[in-house]
Amino acid sequence: MTNLLLYFTVICQIESSGGKNMIGPDGCEGWLGMKEIAVSDVNRIAGTHYQPADRYDKGHCLEMFKILVEHYLPKNATLEQVALFWCRGTKKSKKKDRPAKVVEYLEKVRVEYERNHLPAL
Repeated sequence: MTNLLLYFTVICQIESSGGKNMIGPDGCEGWLGMKEIAVSDVNRIAGTHYQPADRYDKGHCLEMFKILVEHYLPKNATLEQVALFWCRGTKKSKKKDRPAKVVEYLEKVRVEYERNHLPAL
């Protein structure tokens, strides 16, 4: 996935203000606002041995992000697909409409993407 580092950067900015706020609600921690279960999922998928503390290591977060995105999403996933996955998790939403939380998250991603002088989505 050629844009994976860009997507990682945008999601990190949304989830932790670029590393400035690494403790979020509901057990979400680190650069990507990951829950411990996401770390366990990475280990299951890749046979790795990441620990919950690795959520605070930017390099480890990038590796875990890559493992999850490449496992659950199509090869050329868009930023919107990655953002939806990161916001919703691995469970597929059966609703056709997007809940307000998801719409708000996508807007934050769009604004952050454009703030970095990137082409509009």
